[in-house]
Amino acid sequence: MLSEAQIERYSRQIILPQLGGKGQETLLRARVLVNGGVLQTTTLLYLAAAGVGTIGLRSRERPAVFSALAGKMDDDDHLINKKSAASPLDGPRDPVVATLERLNPDCRVVRHDMDGSAAALIAAYDLVVSEPDPLVDHCGSAGQPVCCSWGQTSDRHLFVCRGGLDQACWGCLPAEQKRTAPDHEETAFGRLADLFWGAFQATEALKCVIGLGPASSSRLFTCQFPQLQFSDRPVEKNPDCAVCGRAGDRAGGMDG
Repeated sequence: MLSEAQIERYSRQIILPQLGGKGQETLLRARVLVNGGVLQTTTLLYLAAAGVGTIGLRSRERPAVFSALAGKMDDDDHLINKKSAASPLDGPRDPVVATLERLNPDCRVVRHDMDGSAAALIAAYDLVVSEPDPLVDHCGSAGQPVCCSWGQTSDRHLFVCRGGLDQACWGCLPAEQKRTAPDHEETAFGRLADLFWGAFQATEALKCVIGLGPASSSRLFTCQFPQLQFSDRPVEKNPDCAVCGRAGDRAGGMDG
């Protein structure tokens, strides 16, 4: 049950017929792992504000999007230097974790080591939000729900799989559709496009968590900036996919 404080905090969401109190309770129980770069870390604020109960953070660098907010907290020793009693992986409190947990006290943020077991890590979460990364392949072979976004010059892409070995995975996408530009448009407008796409990615992630929208097929969303030309198409499962094809064969063998 939601507390009075939570009802007040999430009142603007609870009144949405697609969410309601039950949907908000689902978000508070949800565990979402965020792995990667700019397009992923821009979703963190949205996920925390929406009330996702546990957010895992796996990143090689401190997200630049938090520089201004975290800088204001550098003298707040009781937040930054406090040890987390909940998880041995947290270590000293860092500014990113402090920023998110101050934004929403219902949200618990867990830092994860880049060298840990991918299979064990994704199994601990309901959804993975990631850049193109071997971790996404692990999601495909395990039938794990995933939102994978990347930039390609002026385009931003988002691949969404609701999970299940019968659905197309990241590996099913043709190679030419997975080309990435790691340093795409480092301009003011490029950063604005990243923030816009981060908000869209967060929306799709939240829909996955609460089970809103069709789950019949994986989908690929693309937006071309600055024209804002948007496309959405289903992704067909590739029976010869090196990731989910083999996984499907193994699952079928176990069932038979």
